[in-house]
Amino acid sequence: MKFVPLFRSASLRTADRNEPLQNDLPLGSFIDGIKLAAYYLLAKPFEALVMNHADRLMPALLLTISAILAIWGAAGLIEYFVPSAMFRLQNEKFPPGLQFLHFLSILIAGSVFIIGYIRRWPPTPFVTVTMYAVMATLCFIETVDFEAFGGGHTRYIPMVAEFFAYFCFSAYLLRSQKMRQRFQ
Repeated sequence: MKFVPLFRSASLRTADRNEPLQNDLPLGSFIDGIKLAAYYLLAKPFEALVMNHADRLMPALLLTISAILAIWGAAGLIEYFVPSAMFRLQNEKFPPGLQFLHFLSILIAGSVFIIGYIRRWPPTPFVTVTMYAVMATLCFIETVDFEAFGGGHTRYIPMVAEFFAYFCFSAYLLRSQKMRQRFQ
């Protein structure tokens, strides 16, 4: 018995524009049709629902977290350059260069988002996501090489939580229609 594909080919078009979503996507089997239907019936409405709720909360949350990051980074750099300040933010396990990069990246990440949000600077989401990647890299180095968050297996739990937060914030910044409109 010969298998005959249900769909030969299909061209996906967006609802609001008459341009291909992908270049004439070939649907070679019934399974591909099911996947396509699942995307438009389940994933797309779910994403719209999530983004609708996220648009109410995330801008204020991102501004608050960015303010905390900017203050934390500034305090860490003050303590780095003036050790008598004694905020107790420095980690003795980290070498001085890593300590400096740690607090500088935190200060830049917080400041860029706040200033970019206020001034509606178009590259803000991309610069912020880049700074999240820098902070994730530093977090990985601090956790793996210098045993940040203590020793043993449990030290990886805060690192993974931090990575997950960066992923969620980045996805929101890059996918949200509200953020696109804000930074046009």
